Amino acid sequence: MEYTLRAVLLVDDEPGFLDVMGRRLRRRGIRAALAASGQEALEAVRRERFDAVVTDLKMPGMDGLALMECLRDIVPDLPVVLLTGHAGETEAREAVRRGVAEYLHKPCDFEVLLKTLLRVAEEKHV
Repeated sequence: MEYTLRAVLLVDDEPGFLDVMGRRLRRRGIRAALAASGQEALEAVRRERFDAVVTDLKMPGMDGLALMECLRDIVPDLPVVLLTGHAGETEAREAVRRGVAEYLHKPCDFEVLLKTLLRVAEEKHV
């Protein structure tokens, strides 16, 4: 049985990224909530249920890894996909060691991101 992705939380300090990815997910019938900071993301996760979170690594205040740690306290099995245009192999290994579901580089092809989200959400429900 194939898993259906229902809701994704996008977290990034770049409004253009949030807008474009949010619209593309919605066109696929997926509810996309948008958060411009780690704090906004934590508030959203306390209010709503998501199948996965996509977050930028480098953000002012709380970075993507710190956000992932905080999310684990609220929803321990919520898959987090980390996106960045800045990180190298060391940061990628650290993210995987700390439990990130997937690590993708920006700019990320939308179809690759969508397939990744479907996979990590399905793995959560298996």
